[in-house]
Amino acid sequence: MRAKKIQMKTLNHLSAAAILFAATSAHAEETPLNYEPVPSAKIHKHDGFYFNGALGGGYTTGSVEADPEPEGGGDSRLTGAAAAGQILLGGTPTRGLVVGGGMVNTVLFRGKVKTDGEVVSKNLLSLTSLGPFVTYYVDAHKGFHIMGHLGLAAMNYKREDIDDKKVAIGYALTAGVGYDWWIAEQWSLGVLGRFQFAKTAANVKDPPDLPKTTIIYMPLSPALLVSLTYH
Repeated sequence: MRAKKIQMKTLNHLSAAAILFAATSAHAEETPLNYEPVPSAKIHKHDGFYFNGALGGGYTTGSVEADPEPEGGGDSRLTGAAAAGQILLGGTPTRGLVVGGGMVNTVLFRGKVKTDGEVVSKNLLSLTSLGPFVTYYVDAHKGFHIMGHLGLAAMNYKREDIDDKKVAIGYALTAGVGYDWWIAEQWSLGVLGRFQFAKTAANVKDPPDLPKTTIIYMPLSPALLVSLTYH
C-alpha cells in the first residue's frame, strides 16, 4: 500500500513537471529571442545641430536708380538668369524651430541693365548676404518647413565695357518654403522655393569728369534649389 502511494506521488510530480515544461515552451515560441529593437526617438526627427547646403537656379529682376538722377535718364532695370545657393548652420532650441546664421547668395553671369528697354551694360554680379536665419518645421518628424534670413549684403559687379570692379553694400531679405525627405537617420534631401530681395548702393564716378553718383540696386531673385540637410 505504501509503495502504491509513493508511486502515485511520483506520477503527480511528473505530470506537474510536464505541464510546466509545456507552458514554458509555448511562451518561448510566442516570444522570439530575435526581437526588433525600439527605434530611437532621435532618428528622423528635426532636432539638435543643423546644417543645410543648397544649390539651384532662378531669375533676377529689379530696378537700378541713380542719385542724383542724370539729365535725360530713363527707367533702368536689371534682369538675367541666375544661379542660387546657401550654407546655413544652427541649432534647435525648441521643437521644430532652428536658429542660426549663414550665407545666402545669387550670381548673375550676364546681368543686363536696360534703360527704357535698351541694353546699356552687361554685368557679372554676385550678391552675397551674411546674417541670421530662422527655419521652422511644422512637424518635427516630417519635412515641410519655412525659412527666413536677414543679412548684410554685398553686391560685387563688373561691367563688360569697363575694366573696373565695384561693390555695392546694403541689406538682403530672404524667404522660402520647402520640403525634405529622409534619406538616412539624420540626413534629408529636399527642394526649396526661395525669394531674395536686396537693396544695395555704391558711389561711382564714371566718367571721371562727372560728379559722384550713388547707384542703387534693388534686385528680386526667385529661385528653386535642391537642398541637403543634416538635422
